[in-house]
Amino acid sequence: MVYLTNYFKVIGEHNKALIVQALLLISFISIVVFIVFIEDVVLAFFLGKAIGLFIALVILGLYNLLGFSFSVKFLNKEELKNVMNLFSVSALGWLSGLGFLNLAKIYSSAEELVKIGYILNIFNVFLLLSIGINSIYAPVIKKHLQNQNNFRALKIKTKTLLGYLLVAILTFAFYLVISSFDFGFNERVVAIISIIPFVILIYMFNAFNWVSQPFYLVNNKFKNYNLINLLSYGIWILVLVGSIYSGYKNFIIYLILIHFIKSVLSFMYAKKYFMNKNYIP
Repeated sequence: MVYLTNYFKVIGEHNKALIVQALLLISFISIVVFIVFIEDVVLAFFLGKAIGLFIALVILGLYNLLGFSFSVKFLNKEELKNVMNLFSVSALGWLSGLGFLNLAKIYSSAEELVKIGYILNIFNVFLLLSIGINSIYAPVIKKHLQNQNNFRALKIKTKTLLGYLLVAILTFAFYLVISSFDFGFNERVVAIISIIPFVILIYMFNAFNWVSQPFYLVNNKFKNYNLINLLSYGIWILVLVGSIYSGYKNFIIYLILIHFIKSVLSFMYAKKYFMNKNYIP
């Protein structure tokens, strides 16, 4: 599914890429359904995700969106560097997502671990939203930057960021409504509702990261983006080790912190060096 999404982006068929990304939502819905009906959360997660992805692939097959070919070629030195940077960013992204659970389970209580799992899964919905938006947003930014129309690109960036923040406000308003009244939800649903503010915080921090990413790619600064990610995780690990050593072990806060550090640093670096109206490529 990931390869297919990137394939359609590379060949410029962004509508098809958006369809593939939208179908990924089926896997999330499937996970939620299985979690409701299966007591074993781990089994429910993997079974729900697998069946959801299978359904998505069947739909893609029915609409002839799987009919593409590819070949394997050796990479040159420059391409290999780009791949390694991409791999590094992806690995670190996994560490701030599902990989974080492996770290948290060493020190967290079972109750906190379940909450972290809920946070990450609900955040995936917002992540799918960002992928869909960026599949349209990134090509538009690329077009305006290639035409050296920085002002127009920055105006679109600002509108997109405001759009992300509007979604956060609406989600928080929804949270206030459902948490203020007794709808008779079971304990699991109540637990999921309780972590929505944490999800919103992570989403808002990432919004700044998402709007700056295309500027790194278009300006061929992905190496810088990777280095910023490495620096962010370095700072985070120092804080993490120091805090755990001091006895503070709230891993929900640690999860929010890593998203805050890497998003703020990537946005501020881009804003200072090439995401401004005076930048000349």
